[in-house]
Amino acid sequence: MIGSIASTVPTGANGRDGRRLCVRPGLHDRDIDEASANPAAAATTEGIAALQPGRPLAGRFAVVRKDRQQAKNGSPYLSIELRDRTGSIPARIFRDVDVIGSRFDRGDAVEVRGRVERFRGSLSAEVTALRRIEPGAFDPAEFLPSAYRSTDELNGFLEHLSREVYDPALRAVVERVLDTEPVASEFRRAPCTRGGHHAYLGGLLEHTVAVGTLVGEVCQLHPKLDSDLLMAAALLHDVGKVAIPKDLINKPGPLSDQEWTAVRTHTVEGQRMLEKIGGLMSEIGRVVRSCHERFDGGGYPDGLAAGAIPVESRIIFACDAFNAMTTDRPYRSAVSIEAAIVELEDNAGTQFDPEVVEVLIAQVRDRYGIAA
Repeated sequence: MIGSIASTVPTGANGRDGRRLCVRPGLHDRDIDEASANPAAAATTEGIAALQPGRPLAGRFAVVRKDRQQAKNGSPYLSIELRDRTGSIPARIFRDVDVIGSRFDRGDAVEVRGRVERFRGSLSAEVTALRRIEPGAFDPAEFLPSAYRSTDELNGFLEHLSREVYDPALRAVVERVLDTEPVASEFRRAPCTRGGHHAYLGGLLEHTVAVGTLVGEVCQLHPKLDSDLLMAAALLHDVGKVAIPKDLINKPGPLSDQEWTAVRTHTVEGQRMLEKIGGLMSEIGRVVRSCHERFDGGGYPDGLAAGAIPVESRIIFACDAFNAMTTDRPYRSAVSIEAAIVELEDNAGTQFDPEVVEVLIAQVRDRYGIAA
């Protein structure tokens, strides 16, 4: 398992504002052990969203923010945020800042004991014990919200889209990839990005369904495309993300240049996974590899430009970007459809193929009833 989880937890997803957490000084691991021996104190909450005054607080949380700040009187304190899959609580640590602060960091999971109360009209909690959970002793899924649609519903959409691949041989190999373990389970469970769009459980599946749906609509306006190859590649364009080390996906804080390079290998990993199967998957793998190439040559992994990029890759890249822009992220809300259209237009000829942008915008306007 991964030892840090903060970056995959979207700020604000299913969270509640206005909650405060007070932290007592001098908290020790022994306090956790003693609290666990008390059945009442060890009662586990149903999640931050279910907290009620007068009840024990006993649970495991992710530390998604940790800042050292200074009070008006000059004393240092720690401002942190704790999160589980139902919400978040801002917290402050005013005493023993250096001692307590040395025990955990942003991205760690911590076990907390305390009591929930109401303070000045807002729900709060007084923490009486805090302990860092060692890497490997927790599942990051404990702290990730889930996709807004159910997995069963998304699976249904995925199966429907796979049936839009009419070539029987091509459809069979696509279904083989998506139904073979361990890829099948990881693909349906994984977040799509590290702290970006669809950064929650099932996010990769939800994003794939959205991109596949948009690609299918674009095909209707561009009859000369190989629609089977395009749809197959759209459904598999991010499959390589299941091969990226989870300690990179879940690492808190900025990645080094070397780590970013590793994360960006997901297109190459996707091609490698597909070409192991052979046959028609080699052709799909070529498209998948180039799904992050920019029209001006500034993309990855090969720096291809313009016509050297497979047209299917150019279409998937634009559809992927549109879905990412119009989806909430931890650090900003989704942009409007109109703003996303402007972004596509502004980047036509640099990031995106101008002809692809023209077709995609026409389809988006038609879908949402937006006049030209």
